[in-house]
Amino acid sequence: MTTRLVVKYFFILFVPILLIVALVFGVLFKQKLSGTYLLLQQQESLNLELVSRTIQENLKNVFRDLKTQVSHVELHEYLVDQNENRRKSIEREFLTFCEINIDYDQVRVLDKHGMEVVRINNNNGNPRAVPIEDLKDKSDRYYYTETIGLEPGTVYVSPFDLNVENSRIEIPYKPMIRFAMPVEVNANKYVVILNYLGQNFLDYIDEHNDSPGLPMLLNSKGYWLHGPNPDENWAFMYAEKKEITFGRSYPLAWKQLKDSSIGQIQTSEGLFTYSTIALKPFQEWKLICYIPDAIMKGQIQDILLDYLILFIVTLCFVIPMAILGSFGIVRSKQAQLDMQFAKEAAEVANKSKSEFLANMSHEIRTPMNAIIGFSELLLNQKDLSPDNIDQVRKIKISSRNLLSVINDILDFSKIEDRKLDLEIIDFDLRDVVDNLINMLQENASNKGIELSASLETGVPSYFKGDPGRLTQILLNLANNAIKFTHKGSVKIEVFVDDEFDNKVKLKFKVIDTGIGIPRERQDNLFEAFTQADASTTRLYGGTGLGLVITRRLVALMEGEVSLDSKPGEGSTFWFTVTLEKSKGIKKEEKTIVSKVHNLNILLVEDVLFNQELAIAILKQHHITVANNGKEAIEILEKQSFDLVLMDVQMAVMDGFEATAIIRNRESSVIDHDVFIVAMTALATREDQQKCIDVGMNDYLSKPIEPNSLFTIIDKQFGVKFDAGVIDDNLDSSSLLEIGPFLNRIGGNKGIAAMLIGIFIIGYKEKLDA
Repeated sequence: MTTRLVVKYFFILFVPILLIVALVFGVLFKQKLSGTYLLLQQQESLNLELVSRTIQENLKNVFRDLKTQVSHVELHEYLVDQNENRRKSIEREFLTFCEINIDYDQVRVLDKHGMEVVRINNNNGNPRAVPIEDLKDKSDRYYYTETIGLEPGTVYVSPFDLNVENSRIEIPYKPMIRFAMPVEVNANKYVVILNYLGQNFLDYIDEHNDSPGLPMLLNSKGYWLHGPNPDENWAFMYAEKKEITFGRSYPLAWKQLKDSSIGQIQTSEGLFTYSTIALKPFQEWKLICYIPDAIMKGQIQDILLDYLILFIVTLCFVIPMAILGSFGIVRSKQAQLDMQFAKEAAEVANKSKSEFLANMSHEIRTPMNAIIGFSELLLNQKDLSPDNIDQVRKIKISSRNLLSVINDILDFSKIEDRKLDLEIIDFDLRDVVDNLINMLQENASNKGIELSASLETGVPSYFKGDPGRLTQILLNLANNAIKFTHKGSVKIEVFVDDEFDNKVKLKFKVIDTGIGIPRERQDNLFEAFTQADASTTRLYGGTGLGLVITRRLVALMEGEVSLDSKPGEGSTFWFTVTLEKSKGIKKEEKTIVSKVHNLNILLVEDVLFNQELAIAILKQHHITVANNGKEAIEILEKQSFDLVLMDVQMAVMDGFEATAIIRNRESSVIDHDVFIVAMTALATREDQQKCIDVGMNDYLSKPIEPNSLFTIIDKQFGVKFDAGVIDDNLDSSSLLEIGPFLNRIGGNKGIAAMLIGIFIIGYKEKLDA
């Protein structure tokens, strides 16, 4: 009887416990399985997207390199007069390019008959110019016939295939993409070709595959360019393999992904994560990561086995504790997993954002250095017509506006990191307003809008504060007003709102007769990436960052910002700022002329136009140019200099590494204490401190202002001067001559203006891409 009771109560107690434990483990298993699937899918998508974007951006750089090679003055001179000296000159240019860019297998120039006139074989960074007698006829090659018929300046991109020599596929395989552009010189057509080594980004795909999946790369017809089975790769190059395609092996996946640019597909064949690498309208490839169904099932079995073992252990040892605490533990563990996943996702996103902002800042600031610098030089030319002066001034203003775009994006990043601060200098408020109207007038006139500004009587002229940030606020608000106003006017009004001690609280109003904003939409306007409604972005563009930056800047200036608006009647945005009064400012001339002459200066810079600009600015000195840090070290081992102007981001060897070698007493450099000034597009305070920490003596941010450079030179080499006065004793023709830059183009100032225009058009295309 006792035994029966024991058994009875055992089952009464055990069965509910068993059911509860089984239910708990069932839920845990399902959550773990779902979480594993979700995490795997998200990691696959994120990893593939990052790889795809990196490859696509690297390929876009090839377009830039091709245009650079086509624009070489030496190339055009050689094509006009093909003598031996000019041939050697362009070969040297191409050889230097290949030494720096080992991603290219060949650089070639073909004439209108398809005959090579110049060819450089790179040989993995050891380039060699091919003798004339070894040049070949390429008139039967598809990339030549496709390119020669294009308009000059048009880029052709070949399919991604294997290199063929003497009608045979080269062994070992050499995957190749050919970028070509026709050039017309004296009514004769030529073709410039860069052979890009595709193996580089095939290797990149493998190196950055952090998942259990199999990476693949397909062309637009579904043939493998890179896949898990080497025998299936490049099947379209062989007649006997024409039927080997991704579509035949994975028909369900191919049917869904062939016409889609990005996504993820789960079929009975497995999990396919895909993205598109597009060089429209030229070529398009599919990047795929494939996790076979067997691997997915294996992961399920592993998870199931783990939970079965844990379930048995729990029943044997911790049933009482499992009843009381299992749900709490599950919730805690799940919360930890969620937090870990969120933290990892945030770190990946933050790293991507930081890298993107740093690269974008550098890529825009580098060309802006040349554009703004040459604009300054051209504005100093006395023989320019009023129209030319107006055009160059607009180039300069547009360039600085373009530079403000990257500054806005970096400002938003600083806002998020709480690193945005102000510069406090003396400034003229009326100059700020006048410059603002000049910047906005053309845009307003094009829309037929009346633009005006007024300062209330009694508003002082001079203040201490940050005129750049104040202009930024007004530009954000006034640009929005013009954008959303189709007829009528935009007015800017300035009042004294309050005055105390030595400070003035100013109130600014930007009043328009535009479309207005509904009341229910107004509260969220100053939030990041927010506009009045979803259709606003489609109709007018914009990201909604301007008002976020405006609100933060106004807060830093001890003010507030708000608006009054009625749909169909217009809007009034107003803000206040608190500024300290100033006694006035000293007006500066356009440039400072350094009184130091005949310094031996080593310029370390890898961008040709920036080299030309620096040489033009420093024409009174002896300039030696090095294209990267390695060349600079080799020169410094043989010669001493008074000053080194060091770029930071360069191929082969960057400025940080080069400076470290110079300061190293055990290196072979002659002068370890030479004065080094960083000239770089890296523009943050952290970048500046890094330059100083590595051993540089001073720092200039691109775009380089001649005044700032001359100030450093005169201060270092002991000359005192009046920063606001130009030396009247200098020969004005020498002062205003562009120097080496004009010498290289025959003294033609029209060509100088054209080259600046080419820069603007080229980098506008790069931003639009």
